[in-house]
Amino acid sequence: MFEFSVPTKVYQTPDLGSCVAAILQQAGARQVGVMLDEQLLAAPPVLELLGALEDKVRVERYPHHATLPTTALVDAYARALRKRTPEFLLAIGGGTTLDLAKAVAALTLSEGSIEVYQGTGRRLGASIPTIMVPTTAGTGCEVSSVALLVHEATSAYQEVSAPSMAPRFAVLAPTLLSSLPQSLRAAEGLVAFAHAVEAWLSPRASPLTRVFALEAIKHLWRSLPVVVEAPGDLVAQGEVQLAATLAGIALENSTRGLVSTVGHSVALLAPVPFAQVIARALPALLRELCCASALSPPHASARVWPGSSDPEPLQLEGTPASAAAALQALGVALQSADWTGNDPSRSLDGSRLASDLLEPFRNAGLWKCLGEPMDVFGGSRSVRDAAAARWMHAPAVQAVGLTQPSIERILDEVGAVR
Repeated sequence: MFEFSVPTKVYQTPDLGSCVAAILQQAGARQVGVMLDEQLLAAPPVLELLGALEDKVRVERYPHHATLPTTALVDAYARALRKRTPEFLLAIGGGTTLDLAKAVAALTLSEGSIEVYQGTGRRLGASIPTIMVPTTAGTGCEVSSVALLVHEATSAYQEVSAPSMAPRFAVLAPTLLSSLPQSLRAAEGLVAFAHAVEAWLSPRASPLTRVFALEAIKHLWRSLPVVVEAPGDLVAQGEVQLAATLAGIALENSTRGLVSTVGHSVALLAPVPFAQVIARALPALLRELCCASALSPPHASARVWPGSSDPEPLQLEGTPASAAAALQALGVALQSADWTGNDPSRSLDGSRLASDLLEPFRNAGLWKCLGEPMDVFGGSRSVRDAAAARWMHAPAVQAVGLTQPSIERILDEVGAVR
């Protein structure tokens, strides 16, 4: 038995202004709050969007310059919105902006500080309807009911979630991605890939989440190398953007935590953006996951793919062996999708699988696009050990069987160019 839902209505459009204006017009909205990174105020697509909206509805702008979504920011914006609560909250930006907006929209109609709802069991109630316009293609948080916020007291990421926080609409505009730096396009795309693999590995994976995860992987294999080299290719941009959303939907309907734990554990201790951490850690992370346990024989995993003769889905119990079996199943599914030329003699052992999963990105030189190697931990083993300790206590890390030596090997390779 499984559950699957997509409460967010997703649009993909070349005409961002007309699409958002039509959404608000159909809803009969007369006032909208707009939360965005202040650097976007000069971006032509955003200026066109705001111009299109201001002709039809009253717009209140809430710009910010935050690099991290903190609980203090959420509290401050919620106080501001309570004075003049908009009918919709439109968020334009990357993961920081979208997570801020989801939390603010819910807290505005609730009481107290957002910290009251982090890890306490207390649930947020209703939310201002939100429209998410992502300007990056990686996290998939435009379709997530979760916001990851930095708790002021502990300086650690903690999530806050509620069904009401699921965005009402997500509008994907490929033109917004064209001006991103090459390193960010590469890193964000690899984050989307990591999320798709995480959704496949989830103990709550289902036939539907695997469909979405597999489609995300195929879109990224095909289009991410193109986007990195040719940002003006809007067809490829649209495929990468869609892949991030597909992976986000898959995660929303399974469990999340592995990738965010890996990224945020390092990003909070070292001045490295979340996407860069994930992109640099991904090869070692996949290798350690694939080799966490001896993989099942190919014939045992061929039955778990939804298109097989046996429709019974794979049952994962959160053990190293089950994580390895899930990766083996991914190999079988991708082999069926002609990922290795459909060569039945090709090995599906752990080391080969980890390498093959990333082969299209290696061939395109994506890791070179990330820039020079980074001294992430400033030469301090204690900082690296602090990050490892954060990982070891995370349930998502324990569920897939990563050991202390595995974690240390991943961290040691975060700064290497592959």
